[in-house]
Amino acid sequence: MTAISLWSSLHDARLHTITSNLLERKATLFFSIWHINKFHKLPDDLDFLLTFNAVTSVRAMKWVMWPGEFALPSHSTYEEQTQLVREYQSKWRDQSVDWDALEQLLQRGESDITIFDAELAIEEHEFAVKLVGYLDDDICHVLFLHAESMEITDSRGRLYDLQQFLRLGQEYWEDFGK
Repeated sequence: MTAISLWSSLHDARLHTITSNLLERKATLFFSIWHINKFHKLPDDLDFLLTFNAVTSVRAMKWVMWPGEFALPSHSTYEEQTQLVREYQSKWRDQSVDWDALEQLLQRGESDITIFDAELAIEEHEFAVKLVGYLDDDICHVLFLHAESMEITDSRGRLYDLQQFLRLGQEYWEDFGK
């Protein structure tokens, strides 16, 4: 299995729509990636679509914070604060989210998920993607999709291979780093 980070292209992207078709076994994720559009002089309203075909699994979870008290003492060192945060976060839990309800929420245009991490795993005829992001910049969600194939297009219909899509992000971040 080959694991590929999609961070360069999807970090800070906004997942604003998911459409699924159970009969066709298809799911499409619509991303607006303003910084890539601006850097590459693409139209502001251009979306990037990741379409998964022969979908075998979709799953969504959110992180639910432990409701107990938590405070960082002002006199603590960075290392002590890091340890306290780690201990606090270890009390959180993953909680399942209804996929259909998440799709509907995004389709209404009231919410989106800002991606901060993304990874793709590929093995012969199997594609698995993991997306981690904040719903409305608040609650962290993790989405998983498994399918037999994946296609990347933009909203104008242009097809990208995976390397082309990754290069769009890599070029932006290299320039950003200068």
